[in-house]
Amino acid sequence: GLFEQDDMDNWRGVTRSSLTPLARKYSQDLSMGLGRAGRDPDFPGTVAERYTSENNQRNFYIRWEEFMNAEDWSDIPIEAGTADFEGTATLNG
Repeated sequence: GLFEQDDMDNWRGVTRSSLTPLARKYSQDLSMGLGRAGRDPDFPGTVAERYTSENNQRNFYIRWEEFMNAEDWSDIPIEAGTADFEGTATLNG
């Protein structure tokens, strides 16, 4: 799982296991929930139709790839915020 505090122990074991010669022969499968997410009129960003999916991991690596392939900061696309927030705080200082 990815949701509990003790998951870090599990991922340490996964990382160690992934370094073995046998594990290096296989690709990581991040297909759970693939094709089952999209836009929702009530929420910003991508919304998964199921509770458990790997959308976060896929989107993390998609964004990471954008950063790695950019030659300049201006090459990185930034989507305008669409969420409505209460209060008066701003990012302008």
